[in-house]
Amino acid sequence: MDTVCVSFRGPRGSGKRTRLIEELKNTAIRRGEYFSIQTGNWAIHTIKEKDLDSDCEDNGDEKNLVPYEYSHLHIGFDIARMSMQDKNVVKSILEKLGSGSQVMTGTGETAKARILVFYHAHLLGYEATIQIQAAIETLNGNLLLWFTSEDIVPLRIRDFFLEVPVAGDDYALLQTGNTTDDWISWFYTLLENLKGKNDMTGAIYVKNITYFMLQKNLRWNDMCQYLLDALLSDKLDLAPEKIKKCIDALASIDATSFGQTIPSYRIPILWQHFYMKLVDAING
Repeated sequence: MDTVCVSFRGPRGSGKRTRLIEELKNTAIRRGEYFSIQTGNWAIHTIKEKDLDSDCEDNGDEKNLVPYEYSHLHIGFDIARMSMQDKNVVKSILEKLGSGSQVMTGTGETAKARILVFYHAHLLGYEATIQIQAAIETLNGNLLLWFTSEDIVPLRIRDFFLEVPVAGDDYALLQTGNTTDDWISWFYTLLENLKGKNDMTGAIYVKNITYFMLQKNLRWNDMCQYLLDALLSDKLDLAPEKIKKCIDALASIDATSFGQTIPSYRIPILWQHFYMKLVDAING
């Protein structure tokens, strides 16, 4: 497995990161290397002055720092921590990894490709996905990427990847004794509150809840998944035909898959337009 790019795909909380770390440990054993994960801060604008095998602490602006983990075998980043600047961070990572000794581990004929890990890779935007495609093609096997993702790998890079399914429930919620997610509960209430919201009343309500979700930094992809989970739950008090109309509205929207980006000027417009569709579906 340490000679191919891999995407560990499964639902939220199913243990994809745990599975990936286990495979890294097994790979380290096969290579005869010591495996220990350390953490540091990646400085976007000062990467040439930093060494990946150091802690990379930086005294600059915090907005230019991205937490990451590393070992002798891999370097790991969480896309969920990059906000909408993933294309800038991914560019700086690939520029550093594409030069010098950072591409490989070991020496001579025993050298192996270093593994670049992206957690929550389904949140990668369009530009970052193109950058990854160019890096894979340019480095020609000298760079391996491992993903954890809730979605299938985009078509433009799918041929490079082996997808490993990871099934299971949301272990994090089960460990806390909860059986529902707070956001899913919030969407139950939202769908109930959309009943009877027509005309200007519905428009004002949609505007308020849209900006609430944006202020809470809820991503478009995550919103679509939470809403789908709420619509498919038997806890929702809606007629089957109305639920079907809501799912049809959800299926009609764009920019919901791995490698898609919504232009910033479209974000509030797209959210509000979609929720007005839900108002029509529920009250039509």
